Amino acid sequence: MVSETRFLEILSREFSLAGITLTPTTGLYDELGLDSFDAFRLLLLIEELADSLIPPAVVPELYSVGDAYGYYCALVGLAETVAE
Repeated sequence: MVSETRFLEILSREFSLAGITLTPTTGLYDELGLDSFDAFRLLLLIEELADSLIPPAVVPELYSVGDAYGYYCALVGLAETVAE
């Protein structure tokens, strides 16, 4: 499982956010300016990190960096439960 700090580092790198301080409350759309294409890329990134598929309908529910990390954690938890 990826730590929150590592998750923030990955987001920063993948979305070219160098120099921007990311916190769990940082808004994906209003503060970082992510658009629908970026939201799809975020979905793919979370799927890759969690090694799990998530439904596209979830993307509109991700408003902040903390939402994205929380969803990643939930997926990892679900994936670990299924693997057992």
